[in-house]
Amino acid sequence: MKNAAGTDVHHTFDPSLKTHYMKYGFALLVALLTGTAAMAQDIPDISGNWYSVLSMQGHKLRLNIFLDRTSDTSYTGTFFSPDQVKQGFPINHASLHGDTLAFAVPMVGGSFRGIWDFRASAYIGSFKQGGLSLPLGFSRVETTEADIKHNRPQTPKPPFNYLSQEILVHNDSAKVTLAGTFTRPNRNKRYTTVILITGSGPQDRDETLFDHKPFWIIADQLAKEGIATLRLDDRGVGASTGNYSTATISDFASDVRAAMAYLRTRPDVDVQHIGLLGHSEGAQVMQVVAADNPYVAFCVSLSGPGVPGADLMLKQNELVYRSMNATPEQIKTRLDYMKNILGIMSTETDKTALSKKLTDEVKREYAALPDSVKAGVPEAQYVFSNVAGFSRPELLSIVRFNPADYLPRIHCPFLAINGSRDIQVDATQNLNGIDALLRQGGNNRITIRKFEGLNHLLQECQECTVAEYETLEQSISPNVVDFISNWLTLLPTLQSK
Repeated sequence: MKNAAGTDVHHTFDPSLKTHYMKYGFALLVALLTGTAAMAQDIPDISGNWYSVLSMQGHKLRLNIFLDRTSDTSYTGTFFSPDQVKQGFPINHASLHGDTLAFAVPMVGGSFRGIWDFRASAYIGSFKQGGLSLPLGFSRVETTEADIKHNRPQTPKPPFNYLSQEILVHNDSAKVTLAGTFTRPNRNKRYTTVILITGSGPQDRDETLFDHKPFWIIADQLAKEGIATLRLDDRGVGASTGNYSTATISDFASDVRAAMAYLRTRPDVDVQHIGLLGHSEGAQVMQVVAADNPYVAFCVSLSGPGVPGADLMLKQNELVYRSMNATPEQIKTRLDYMKNILGIMSTETDKTALSKKLTDEVKREYAALPDSVKAGVPEAQYVFSNVAGFSRPELLSIVRFNPADYLPRIHCPFLAINGSRDIQVDATQNLNGIDALLRQGGNNRITIRKFEGLNHLLQECQECTVAEYETLEQSISPNVVDFISNWLTLLPTLQSK
């Protein structure tokens, strides 16, 4: 857990909790903004790039906004958070009035308002999201990695004693081309091969988040253990074509099927041993592809769901609010609200009716907010941001997803790993669901493992909050990577049972 410059959350994430999913996802992404403009007698043209660094609770993220002028006082643009994802997110409208710049980023449910400070040569203001206000300033001074340095000791470093090849996968039915990396040992032979499927939010082939690159780490170790991997940039991300913002679980499944077809053309792939590994939402995609599919030799689910999406999201809200030390009353209020929202998202398929019902529900929630919160965000902006977030095609497909439609139809060896401290995909709830649904379909080649002390990214955590994903140096527990590798070497035994 495939948000903004925020997936898993989901990974799998709730748009009204975006401020806590400086994630995405591994579903979780972050909502960050942009600022620009200056005032004099003439109306300035503030087109181009503006830069900033967002600081929150000890975390730092580089921000980049690119603006295109459409009239004297209006702009469109794109927001980037390069330390999280390469994908940009649209700013549909930015306005420059006097010395004030204002804009919204619907996909992350946030907005920015800043005033030109001639001493700093920057727009100084705040980004608001879900009642939270964060100070932010944008200038023309480009930021670099030195401005926000992460120590990531697990990231693979050359020289590499295996083959790593840049490839393209063509999904002709979707008119999408996916760019990726195929990795295998150096010897010329046919290898067991694993397709790695990212979590929620636009993700690159390494599933990069806060400079963590867990998929590269997994691919590196598997290559050293004699196993090939294929990892791909999501559609619309990196070197891949397509539009991520309109894509759903079904679309991502189509991309994985195209990747399987590509692998079957390679002379260095054992076509009888092509399997799937999905993280968070990627595990949902994996379930769709593997159901009744004789070409899928095995499945590895990391932080994957085993309950309907609405149930998953409701539990996620509860756990995230508890991690924020919310009171029992605040948690109850939140869950009552989310039950209504998720009910609408689950059942209403007409877009117009969906928008109206969500709008009515969000307006009711806004009316009950404390005045201190309302003072920070106008109703129209709050409603627009939340309804836009809840209406995203990807999130709707996550909420409407039911593992019971797929897991009983998967008959290959299946490994499910979840972390006991995961507050996005509860380990007990979902591992129990995965196990029961696989056995319901007659599959007894199942390995279920709950790793103690691991979060949604399968890091060894202390606070085990979403905010801690960035500050932890560990990208993924070596114990998890070792377990996956060892399990894969046992596949011939598992398949003979």
